[in-house]
Amino acid sequence: MIWSSLPVLPDPQQGMLPIFDRWAEAHCPLYEDCGCGATPPCGCIHPEPERRYQCGDCNIICLERRRPPYGRTAERAIGRTFAESSSLEQVSVRPVVPPTFPVLIPTRTDELPTTRRLDLAWVAMDAKQLLGRVKLDGSVRSRIAGYGPDRLRGVLRVRPETQILGVLNGADSILEGFWKMRRGEFYQSAAQARIAWFTGPTFSVVQEGPKIPASHNVAMLRRHSRVLQEIGEAGLPAAPNLYWRDERGRHRWVEWLHRNEQVWVVSRDFSRSKPSGPFRSHLNGLIDVVKRVDRPLHVLLVGVGPGNGGVAIRRLAEVGATCSVVTAAPIGEAMFGGKQLRRTPSGHLIASPAPGISRFDLIVPNIEAAEEHLLRITRDLPGYSVSRSNTLPSPVAVEPGTADRTMEQLVRVLE
Repeated sequence: MIWSSLPVLPDPQQGMLPIFDRWAEAHCPLYEDCGCGATPPCGCIHPEPERRYQCGDCNIICLERRRPPYGRTAERAIGRTFAESSSLEQVSVRPVVPPTFPVLIPTRTDELPTTRRLDLAWVAMDAKQLLGRVKLDGSVRSRIAGYGPDRLRGVLRVRPETQILGVLNGADSILEGFWKMRRGEFYQSAAQARIAWFTGPTFSVVQEGPKIPASHNVAMLRRHSRVLQEIGEAGLPAAPNLYWRDERGRHRWVEWLHRNEQVWVVSRDFSRSKPSGPFRSHLNGLIDVVKRVDRPLHVLLVGVGPGNGGVAIRRLAEVGATCSVVTAAPIGEAMFGGKQLRRTPSGHLIASPAPGISRFDLIVPNIEAAEEHLLRITRDLPGYSVSRSNTLPSPVAVEPGTADRTMEQLVRVLE
């Protein structure tokens, strides 16, 4: 199909939904992924003549887009997005033996002073840590380009043996820039820095309506699928981010996970659903997917604090899944609120002001309190029999000559 000659969309004022349905099935390049959304026609959202087709100031991906965001070409962006992205059914990932993830994986450890080191087995980096500021052309640069494994762990204030989880969630502008950058170079930098795992990116899927056509969300999900495939092709393990638009999208994930039996680790980003109502609604959808897959998955819960994380751990345990909470909350409460986390006698984790204590000195106690809270929850749950603490053993100081004496003793025993 030649995108510049895409058939004119039906006028929503002239035709009813069934008319668009027939048009979409015959002409829409996203029909197979979308199945015809609830907000057709997926054209320019501005009815005012003076605002129509001002694509340079609009980030919505629609079938009538004539200029990509931050770009000057006349090619319709939906055509380019379709050509460069992937349907979920096209994605396959290579088999990887998953590690035993700890129950708590903190992010933003780079907030510590350069003289501090955390004894953590796992830490996470979000998109803001992995990627630089948005450039004039809308792309971003890799912040970890040229970093060796030791240098990157020094930046994160952790030990050389600490494992790193790359979490591709962040501001929309950064993720848009990630889509526009040369991502192959970024994956190469990640491999050189020994980033152990990634989560699929959180390209924004938002409530569809008069201002958000279905085509936008379909394009975002296709982007996720493409990046998931790219990460795997670069030789890096990746956990798919279970996002969907509707029940049909959840069913597609169930079918995909049935076909890809080698996938044991998935992720879910809740950063856009933090209030109790939306969080529980999205959690119910996640539980529905995991339950229908019918094998013990491990879920990386992104964008939740220890409180909602504990709720998710309990609920997902009922359908046989284990979880890790990936969060900046313990460090954020310390650095930006001067608050200390503590567990109440009733079993809740609260943050209280801690006057007189350095914010830097609150970080380690907060991480320990959050982890202890989650470990208490998992103590009697199935699937958590192996310790999921995130603490590395303390380095053992070796006296000069000890190794030689040990070898001599071993030789005598063998003789």
